[in-house]
Amino acid sequence: MCSPLNLRQTFVVSASLVMSALLGSAVLTSCTKAQHEARTPVAPVALPSAAVQTKTSPAKRGPVPDKLIVVFRTGAISGQSVNSLMSGDYRILSVARHLIPTNRWATITVQPNAANAVTQELLKRPNVASVSHDYYIHGLGVCDSQVAGTPWQMEMIQLPAALQKYALIRPLPKTPVAVLDTGVQLDNVNLAPSIARKANGAVLGASEIKGVPTPNDDNGHGTFVAGIIASIDDPRHHIKGIDPAASIIPVKVLDSSESGTLSGLADGINFAVSNGAKVINMSLGCARTDCDPGVSVAAGALANARRNGVLLVAASGNDYSDTELEFPASDSNVVAVGATDEYDERADYSNGGRNLALVAPGTSVYSTFLGSQFCTGTGTSFAAPIVSGIAALLVDRASTPANTLGQIERGAVRIGDTSQYDTAGHSNIYGYGRVSAIGAVNAYAPASRP
Repeated sequence: MCSPLNLRQTFVVSASLVMSALLGSAVLTSCTKAQHEARTPVAPVALPSAAVQTKTSPAKRGPVPDKLIVVFRTGAISGQSVNSLMSGDYRILSVARHLIPTNRWATITVQPNAANAVTQELLKRPNVASVSHDYYIHGLGVCDSQVAGTPWQMEMIQLPAALQKYALIRPLPKTPVAVLDTGVQLDNVNLAPSIARKANGAVLGASEIKGVPTPNDDNGHGTFVAGIIASIDDPRHHIKGIDPAASIIPVKVLDSSESGTLSGLADGINFAVSNGAKVINMSLGCARTDCDPGVSVAAGALANARRNGVLLVAASGNDYSDTELEFPASDSNVVAVGATDEYDERADYSNGGRNLALVAPGTSVYSTFLGSQFCTGTGTSFAAPIVSGIAALLVDRASTPANTLGQIERGAVRIGDTSQYDTAGHSNIYGYGRVSAIGAVNAYAPASRP
């Protein structure tokens, strides 16, 4: 087994690594040449031709220093009650009220170093259930190099055969898919036709980043993710999304450094549900050790989305853990997706765990990028939208998210050591298998049907 690449570090591919790739040595893992030669890839991988920087600074982690989340007991829901609760304390600089069904809460910004004292004071109030720091979340993959090649991941999941069969059943559905990410390049040539619009022609989207008014992408991560799901067919650049007819709702919850907050994630989920999303893709997360005290409001938003019939998909994380999924992938309402490589094996960074549902290609994945360009990227971030794209094909017909997930899981391909799967067909490393578009379509429309 190759040793893991630490994808938690900032990804900037150096010229020396690019040259190594062009010469055939490993870039994405630290395997020896002999280890690579012992494995046979099932599909060609496009080689990088130039390095691309996609981050201006490393993503932030841990608690947001001077921002608190206050959850109220039943009944403490009015703006007046929130404002009166917060008034009179000079250490509280601002208050924002959030209304997510069954989980009413507020975020407050306090003076530097006042968080602990304010927390103790607020917990004395009878209508306060809990107080915690807000916590940072981050993207889980980076576009690392420009390419001249083909999206091998679509061949791996047998997308062409799946779409050919699907065309015999019905036209591609215009499923609303919310991409909670760094935003989407709204004028991207390959994505603009897929961006959701209001009746007046304005973009149906939102930004939960302070000081950023639109969901336009300033990093590239979200544009990459959206392209996997719904890029239009572009034979000249070998690009095609899984469901080009899908309607992408861009929700910016990560900033230009791929950093966001749990409160912003919760608001983004709520926006997506309120605006008709049927699938929500979250190629982001935080390690439970980094953010566990603050996950309750986002978990409440996830539960509300599931109750409203939304299929939630999230990346498992890039720490190469066998047992710990990042949040929100660790939440029971979420379809957790790990990554495989071009050899159809577990990627040497992909997290596993009991809640892992599926794996999908995540190494050297090819998709759209800023400036209407293209690149390859690596991380569980880019495995999750493969599942979201397949779900977009099926969700309109299935009555519940559970039905859609069941179809995808039944169509998955069991890979790796069969001894790793339990009697129910589940593995902590591979979930129910590597996703297959043709398998999912077959489960959706059995071969006996016309």
